[in-house]
Amino acid sequence: MNQETIKNIIQFSKDRDWDQFHTGDNLAKGLSIEASEVLELFLWQDNPTSIDELKDELADVLVYVTYLCDKYHFDMDEIVNQKMKKNALKYPIEKCFGKSTKYNKL
Repeated sequence: MNQETIKNIIQFSKDRDWDQFHTGDNLAKGLSIEASEVLELFLWQDNPTSIDELKDELADVLVYVTYLCDKYHFDMDEIVNQKMKKNALKYPIEKCFGKSTKYNKL
């Protein structure tokens, strides 16, 4: 996500004085709820009931992720890149290519 989008998300909350409600636990709960709403769109089917609703729910998830990163002063690019390095060690191409096996079972 680019920095301008992140700034817009954070400013949206500040303009409404919502930061007072953005405790770690509230944000984590909100993120979980929004992620569940993504999952709900796939209930009983392989494809979402609505692409527009899927976009809205994914946006909500990204907004909560942004608020959580802001709350704990995490740089999104940094934490994602760190995690991808860990994943590369856990899932080396030669062991996992074309497989969905969990790393501890490879």
